[in-house]
Amino acid sequence: MSITKADDYPIHQISKPVSEVGSERNFYDRYFFNGYSKNDDIYFGAVLCVYPNLNIMDGSFTLAYKGKQYNSRASRILNLERLETEVGQLKVKVIEPLKKLKVSLNDIENNFEADLIITGKFEPMREPQMQLFDGPRLIMDTCRLTQQGSWSGFIKINGEKIDVNEKDFVGTRDRSWGVRPVGAYDSQPVAPFNMPQFYWLWAPFHFDDIAAHVYFIDKANGLSDTVLGVIQGPDYKNEFELHNVEKKVSYAPKSRRIESMIIRALDKNGNNIEITIDSGHEEEYYASYLAARSEGDSFRNISVSYIQADTASQEILKGLDVVNKDVVVLLADESHAAYDPDSRTALTLLILRQIKADSEGDFPKVVAEFYDQDTQALCVETPLTDAVISPEFVSMQLTHLAREPVLASIYRELLSAGGIEIALRPAECYV
Repeated sequence: MSITKADDYPIHQISKPVSEVGSERNFYDRYFFNGYSKNDDIYFGAVLCVYPNLNIMDGSFTLAYKGKQYNSRASRILNLERLETEVGQLKVKVIEPLKKLKVSLNDIENNFEADLIITGKFEPMREPQMQLFDGPRLIMDTCRLTQQGSWSGFIKINGEKIDVNEKDFVGTRDRSWGVRPVGAYDSQPVAPFNMPQFYWLWAPFHFDDIAAHVYFIDKANGLSDTVLGVIQGPDYKNEFELHNVEKKVSYAPKSRRIESMIIRALDKNGNNIEITIDSGHEEEYYASYLAARSEGDSFRNISVSYIQADTASQEILKGLDVVNKDVVVLLADESHAAYDPDSRTALTLLILRQIKADSEGDFPKVVAEFYDQDTQALCVETPLTDAVISPEFVSMQLTHLAREPVLASIYRELLSAGGIEIALRPAECYV
């Protein structure tokens, strides 16, 4: 294994180069940050992670602002150098270990920039070792430190600058490393196949002078396996661990949205401590949320209008004002037996090309579904941003299932109406 820059520091723990972390493919080492305003509706987060045995580094930065989410993602070959904590447009720098770190973003393509410093308000806390077994096999074994802090610097999106100061912006960072399932699924899982389940509550709290952190891992049967409750602040002399920690979490009906949470515990003198958190949403908020779900529209922040028209018409497309849309998605249209679906998609793309030529400024991204890859090749000079070849996608799934039948239950969950979202590429490629 190659010698790297980290080998010049006295940090070795075994008689091997730092780049060697054993034989476990899923070993990872990660920075995580979040931050939010006390006064305004602003939230941001960042992550940078290395996977030494996959020779990969990736990272992302996200901002929720004025009802919209902005994302920037990056990935690169690690080249074994774990001290070079920079991936694409994202960079993390340790200014003062365990005290002050810097997160920088320079995403020119998406007009997205950040220069932020988090300063720890209290000492980092080490969480209990997190372990998860699949039968006799250990599939997760991680160590994590968590630290509460305040932020300073700025974020700039589409030319608008958000000033961030330590008085108004707080957040949490963690450093975690170890083994957890990453990337491709295990080709030889434990028999009989099952998906290990657990409930994880990771809840940092910020108050004016103190901070708290509550951590629960419950097993599949609902019993708590690991519990941690810590308070930090002037009255607790750096850190105080709570005892007999209990939780009561209330969710909005038919959802995973937390309405309220109550944490009860005892301090070292047996005094009761209670932390109550309320989402702040009124009943009308959840009523409207559930109403939207019951109507079959689960997109609370998206309105849908239906128009029946022939998109293979320049007049119709101009009337739809496609230039001012965020994204245009063309699905293969099989409603006309006399017309080839791909021909209609190609014709629509050619019309969009003319509309783009006649317009000024940015044009929306265009994603199209094809049945034949040769049709996609004919549309290279159109505004086509990305394409899905439906038969190939299905064929790849069938091949994957033939090789690894244990994945049948996973695909069933991913593709079911009530299952987890499945995406071919990150959402920011489209919107």
